[in-house]
Amino acid sequence: MPFLKKGIIRVLVVEDNPADLDLVTEYLEMGVHDFCVESASSIEDACTQLKNSKFDVVLLDLGLPDSQGVETVSRMVKECPSIPIIALTGRDDDETALQAIREGAQDYLVKGKISPDQIIRAIRYAIDRKNTENELSAIYENAPVLMMLVDKDRKILRLNQLTSAYAHNKDAKYIGLRGGDALRCLHALENENGCGHAPFCDQCKIKESVLHTLETGEPLRNIETMLPVSNQEEKRDLYLSVSTARIILNNEPKVLVALADVTTRIRAMEDLRRSEALLNNTQRLSKIGGWEWDMEKEEMYWTREVYNIHGFKEGDYPANSQEHIQKSLECYPPEYRNIILSAFRRCMEKGAPYDFEVPFVKATGQKIWVRTTGQALYKENKIVRVFGNIMDVTERREAEQDLKKSEAFLSATGKVAKVGGWEIDPKTNNVRWTDVTYDIHEIPKAYKPNIEEAINFFHEEDRPRLIAAIRNAMENGEPYDLELRFTTAKGRQLWTHTKCSPVVENGRVVRLLGTFQDITASKTAQEEKKQLQEQFQQAQKLESVGRLAGGVAHDLNNMLTPILGFAEILMEDFGPDDDRRDSVQEIISAGAKAKELVAQLLAFSRKQILEFRLLDLNQVLSGFEKLLRRTIREDVAIEMELAPSLPAIRGDIGHLEQVIMNLAVNAQDAMPGGGKLRITTSVAESDGKTPIAGNALPEGRYVVLSVKDTGAGMDQETLQNVFEPFYTTKTKDKGTGLGLSTVYGIVRQHDGQISLSSELNAGTEFQVFLPVQDAAAVKEASPVHEQPDGSGQETILLVEDNPQVRNLARLVLKRRGYHVLAAADGPEALEMIKNQAHPINLLLTDVVMPEMSGRDLFNQLSGDSKVKVLYMSGYDDEIMANEGVLENGMDFIQKPFTGQALAAKVRQVLDRSA
Repeated sequence: MPFLKKGIIRVLVVEDNPADLDLVTEYLEMGVHDFCVESASSIEDACTQLKNSKFDVVLLDLGLPDSQGVETVSRMVKECPSIPIIALTGRDDDETALQAIREGAQDYLVKGKISPDQIIRAIRYAIDRKNTENELSAIYENAPVLMMLVDKDRKILRLNQLTSAYAHNKDAKYIGLRGGDALRCLHALENENGCGHAPFCDQCKIKESVLHTLETGEPLRNIETMLPVSNQEEKRDLYLSVSTARIILNNEPKVLVALADVTTRIRAMEDLRRSEALLNNTQRLSKIGGWEWDMEKEEMYWTREVYNIHGFKEGDYPANSQEHIQKSLECYPPEYRNIILSAFRRCMEKGAPYDFEVPFVKATGQKIWVRTTGQALYKENKIVRVFGNIMDVTERREAEQDLKKSEAFLSATGKVAKVGGWEIDPKTNNVRWTDVTYDIHEIPKAYKPNIEEAINFFHEEDRPRLIAAIRNAMENGEPYDLELRFTTAKGRQLWTHTKCSPVVENGRVVRLLGTFQDITASKTAQEEKKQLQEQFQQAQKLESVGRLAGGVAHDLNNMLTPILGFAEILMEDFGPDDDRRDSVQEIISAGAKAKELVAQLLAFSRKQILEFRLLDLNQVLSGFEKLLRRTIREDVAIEMELAPSLPAIRGDIGHLEQVIMNLAVNAQDAMPGGGKLRITTSVAESDGKTPIAGNALPEGRYVVLSVKDTGAGMDQETLQNVFEPFYTTKTKDKGTGLGLSTVYGIVRQHDGQISLSSELNAGTEFQVFLPVQDAAAVKEASPVHEQPDGSGQETILLVEDNPQVRNLARLVLKRRGYHVLAAADGPEALEMIKNQAHPINLLLTDVVMPEMSGRDLFNQLSGDSKVKVLYMSGYDDEIMANEGVLENGMDFIQKPFTGQALAAKVRQVLDRSA
């Protein structure tokens, strides 16, 4: 009887019949054990004693004043669940006995049929079974997993204390609930019928396991599943390991369910898998694999990336295989294998680390570069492991090679482009230069400058700007881009272009990087281009003003012609002593000045009509020298230096003399206190690329006229505007501002160019370039035989659309004896001669007229070969050329003209043989 308690056994007999109480007491006293018997006559009395004293067993009568039948057992079990209860009754009823046992009684005795041995044996077994039951219950309740006993409907019959911790409610009543309801599964909570009725419940591993064990009797072990649960504060995933076993209680199958919370383990495994995946991905991306050699177990472990770098599959070689080392060595070139193996052995034996970067051939045949390292791991001063890594450094090696090639390429291109580089360390102020930068400085490459020395190469006026830019770059990370003057170590003056790009790390400028370039050539070209652009714009401006001047001159010519002509007629009609002659003379003088002004405008605009012939410029100067010396003040010394022999040019002698005179007078005005005027001639060759006054001088030979003075010179503004009409630096009574503009127009009309160079207080020089002309290209003009009075008796057809000019010409010619037919236009003239009896000797016609031009009119009259033509016009030479009246052999008179000039020209044309 191992479970029978030694010493006194305390027995509580609950019996309201004194005789039965005495009998039971007597039986107990007859036994070999020491029993201490106490009694109670009701359930209430028994409960009081149980609270006040400790008992080992309770003998309970089922017929008490305050309780009858099996209910008595239920009440007593509730009061003392850990004390064994033996039911006593006078009824020999198996059904009642069975119900009492189900309600928790350990045994069932019938009064009158028991003996002392039976009652003692019953007490012994009851105590024994209760102790066993209490031990099993303690194990059940304190199991480290959730334990529940469920029936065939999966409803909880019993569960251990751990359930409350899982279900998050210690006071909840779980008996009769299903597992999902007790655990507060979200699927059960979201369905009004609870656990087992939600769509997801058909996939529930707990439900599947319980039903499987109920139906087959087969226990299940460690079925892992996850339940989403809620404790009303938060939702979480609860991972469980499910085990089930079927047991038979009261002839009915039940299932004991054990649920182990494996959430922590699952989370740890997930974290481990995530870490391993992250490590593998990191190693894959960085192409770094790790390895470890366990010296005690002689096992080699490789990470996945080590296999990848070798080109092996993970299953090719077992972890503890020596083949790892051998196969890895075979991937190295033969000349490196002993080096790697020796380093590995030294690390194992002496703990010497190693680090190599060597070529490598993968199992696939691909050639790469790897970096392999090894290091010893100690335990209690003993080397127990060697670990290290192997890294695919092919991309870096290739990048380094590309970088070297790129640096070589940049160095070569930098030398070609003369672009150097530099670097400044803000901490030390040390400067590093590329080869090209040294070349630009013209300094040996052994020279190592600091920042102060480098700055001193720049022009002293530019240094403050450079210093401020460097300081701003160092302090604020601001780049700069500067063009600065520079002096090399050999004293050459350069223009340089330097750029800076600060390198910023963690919000701090760690170095300045920049470029350095000699831009002297481009800077000079820019200045020349700027000057050419200014000259071109000036030429365009002069061209525009010239076109305007030409248009104005035509209208003025038409107005001046009647003014001068009629004034001349008045002068002829007044007697020598007539006082009115003075007034008329003033009219003629004013008209003559206006005519001269118009001529200057036409000269500037290059529209005046010139009479070109082959000329020797030296002869022109020699013939004009006397007049020139009489005109120029005596305090201006004139020096002439003429080339020994000049080729011919094509020119108008009168206008060329005007060019010489205007330049000489302009020089005289620039020397109010006297000076020297030097006039020279020479011959020059042009390659067609040399720009003169904003225009390229065409290829060929040129006669050059140079007029140079020692006067005050010109400032920049004057140089830019000197050829503009009406621009002058003189007072109003000293000049009109048309002198040099007239020179410009005449030179351009001769297909020449004019250049000007001048500095303040250093004099001025004009150079006129006139193209050399082939003597056979120009016909000499016929000599002119003028008749003094221009009178005659021939018939002249006068056609002029301006009535004032027409009336003037008709009056002048009639006064000189001519028979004049006057018409306003071509059609009127043709109609007029139809009935004319006298033949027409001369057609005097305007060139540009409405309906019919003068040339067209002459063509219609030219059937009569005796008709001669004299054209007149106030338009410029371009219009005349378009009308075809400037061809060789054509006669022309320019408006405005005087009566005498018209009469003389008419007589000249009539007298010329056909």
